[in-house]
Amino acid sequence: MVDPTAGEHPQIRWKVAGPVLQHGQLLGPRCDGSGIRQFGSPADDDAAALTFATNGLYVAGSTTGALPEATALGESDGFLLKFLLTGTEVWTQQFGTSDFDRVYGMASDPRGLTVVGTTHGAFEGQTNAGDRDVFLTRIAFA
Repeated sequence: MVDPTAGEHPQIRWKVAGPVLQHGQLLGPRCDGSGIRQFGSPADDDAAALTFATNGLYVAGSTTGALPEATALGESDGFLLKFLLTGTEVWTQQFGTSDFDRVYGMASDPRGLTVVGTTHGAFEGQTNAGDRDVFLTRIAFA
């Protein structure tokens, strides 16, 4: 629930029932106050980072499957989801190479998000320097 008295930086009240990760499915924010918002793919999913920025909540992580409305690209992919502060899902972006990719963190500033992780592959226009490389990707706010 959004606290309307909190000004420009509203507080979101969270209720957690049980573990944050349960049987490979992500547990997210309560959207309607009656239950936990759970989402994921038919495979293994992990949340690695969460940030509040520019009227939204962003969740970054990794999956070995295809999230709803997305396509699996390799053995493991990164993902980024945006929720409104009300808990409504806005979009999902799944990204990666044809190999193993994993997201480990995310940071935000007023102009966008930066996601960091590792890859065993090579992103378009890049060359893999060895077994596992680090990647950074920038997502600008529209």
